Amino acid sequence: MRLHQILDKIKQIQEDNLPGFEAHAKMSPPLRGKFNANDLKKLNAKESAVMILLYEKNNEAHIVLTQRHDYAGAHSGQISFPGGKKDESDHDLSHTALRETYEEIGVALSNVHIISTLSWLYVPPSNFVIYPFVALLEDMPTFVPEEKEVKEILEIPLEALVNKENQKNYHFQNKKLNISFDSPSYQVNGKVIWGATAMILSELLMILEV
Repeated sequence: MRLHQILDKIKQIQEDNLPGFEAHAKMSPPLRGKFNANDLKKLNAKESAVMILLYEKNNEAHIVLTQRHDYAGAHSGQISFPGGKKDESDHDLSHTALRETYEEIGVALSNVHIISTLSWLYVPPSNFVIYPFVALLEDMPTFVPEEKEVKEILEIPLEALVNKENQKNYHFQNKKLNISFDSPSYQVNGKVIWGATAMILSELLMILEV
């Protein structure tokens, strides 16, 4: 899958016609409820933003993900897009995504060109609402991980996510909380991408019709 083909489709995105819930549902963990804007106000959800960076490597379109360190939190060890909580100093959520991308993986703001947004997604365990941004890197990046936050940087070809053989159920288990369930996931090179990250990816892939 070449980058120019992806960009042509992304440029046709209309914000009021995103597949949102339909796409998210395909990769949603079980028992997840439906949430609307009024729910977010009632829940006093915290705002965050993530960046979906698109670039070409070895003549293939890639995205970059990060794996968190293990810690005593809701998303310990999980794989996610570069991003994080909106700070008071951020002009808007796009600035949040750009700032966090620089802080977490060392990609300079001046090299990132935002080309679209995707549907917001509420994450109940941490009470965050995520606003995804899609951006283009014209050159293959050099990554500098923030060691305290990022355990590993993962470069994933989009073709690997499209491959049905890499779309499998993942068995999640937390013995401390006595929680166990199977969830849809993308599994690439021994890495399991599930939860909010998989749901956001599902919308991107549905937009690309692949």
